[in-house]
Amino acid sequence: LERDPAADPEELCELMVRRIHLRASAGVAFFEVDDARRAVAVAELAPGTGAHAFALAELAQSGAWHEDPEAPRHAARALDIARTIDDDRDAVVQALRGIIFALSQPATGAPR
Repeated sequence: LERDPAADPEELCELMVRRIHLRASAGVAFFEVDDARRAVAVAELAPGTGAHAFALAELAQSGAWHEDPEAPRHAARALDIARTIDDDRDAVVQALRGIIFALSQPATGAPR
């Protein structure tokens, strides 16, 4: 993506996470953790926002698919942030989704 992250980090973060989903749906890539980490880095330019929670939830979900032991921690951070946002129910939903994926990770890898 050729955008200045500082110009609108929330919008760019959302586009980055949607891109992760699109690439997974198209079979191009499977929930790449590095892409999710980049989305979190952009979201951290606007800490405490719905975009920040959304990116962390995606990092938790992607991490769970790739056996990242940090996935539950990312999910918990996403939920902590989402709970502070009065007007962004989507952030809470995404954070909860990340937690479900992260906590359902069996020892062998992919979520149950």
